Amino acid sequence: PSAVATRFRFTLPRASGARLVLLDVAGRRMRTLADGPLAAGSHEIAWDGRDGRGSAVPAGLYWARLESGRETAVVRFVRVR
Repeated sequence: PSAVATRFRFTLPRASGARLVLLDVAGRRMRTLADGPLAAGSHEIAWDGRDGRGSAVPAGLYWARLESGRETAVVRFVRVR
């Protein structure tokens, strides 16, 4: 659970394009945190709890989807207030 900033950590086995998108429980895109080329290795991207328009998102269940090359990873997380 997160009430303030959330950090997403992931490792890419090789340099490639990557997209990290946050979705609400209905599958609507709330914000894109990364969308472009990233180097191989470990990465950490912080999220301030705001949507793409700059508004704070309400408490609830969310999904983070990371797409890189032909691979996709999805994790769920809870935002609390």
